[in-house]
Amino acid sequence: MKKGSEVLIKCFKHDGSLHRIWRRSFLVENDEKYFVVASSKAIVSEGNGRQWIAKEPAITIFPKDKRFNVIAMLKNPYVSYYVNLASPPIYDQNMIKYIDYDLDLKLNFNNEIRLIDINEYKLHKKKLHYNDEIEQILMETIKEIEDMMTKREFPFDDLKIIDLYYDFLENEIK
Repeated sequence: MKKGSEVLIKCFKHDGSLHRIWRRSFLVENDEKYFVVASSKAIVSEGNGRQWIAKEPAITIFPKDKRFNVIAMLKNPYVSYYVNLASPPIYDQNMIKYIDYDLDLKLNFNNEIRLIDINEYKLHKKKLHYNDEIEQILMETIKEIEDMMTKREFPFDDLKIIDLYYDFLENEIK
């Protein structure tokens, strides 16, 4: 993958069904630890066929060895973070793919951390047959993310997000 190349992001559910696709995302970084993509007015297609356009520019960080990904939404003058608990990402033919496990965390500009989509998780845990190992991994991952958020470690460091990737959004994606 070459910096600046368009990347399709495909999100699946535990049973393999398509959950969501993001178009108009561009590779910013691909190193040993992360895939990083930037988007402005990303086109999002839901598994049920509904489409919408993301309002804010965003930087999405996919740690290659973690059970989550982070969307840093650039809401001038703030950065808000939305974290999907998920499988580690897989890169395949200009696509980043992962499995979404419903639970999400939000970190807003005033350092409030919220765990969301708990009812969706409970429903899918039964319907999609999440086992005890998955639940244990998710609970440990939540603690890890909350600790990183509290300490404002990367990728929850506003200045690093803006300094490293904002120019790319402004200059490369039009």
